[in-house]
Amino acid sequence: MKERRDWIQDWKAEHGGKPPDSLDKFYTKDNLQVPLTPAEEAQKKVDDEEKAKLKDKKKKKGGAKKKSKKGKKKEADPTKLIAKVGPSEVV
Repeated sequence: MKERRDWIQDWKAEHGGKPPDSLDKFYTKDNLQVPLTPAEEAQKKVDDEEKAKLKDKKKKKGGAKKKSKKGKKKEADPTKLIAKVGPSEVV
């Protein structure tokens, strides 16, 4: 709370005594993204290319091995068929 009050006082000092419209700027002031270093950018590019290759491989493999589920019937769970209406058991 003290940090928020200090931020408001700093805001007033910078903007001629006018208070902020909302505190949204206070909560988002720490959400800044740090720019990537050139080494990190290169690594990210390599990772993205590998993900794209894996995704292409999965697309090619995925359609060929679909199994049929004929003849397999699931038994209905009696607890899922009950519709609970009214107050809970706790009341």
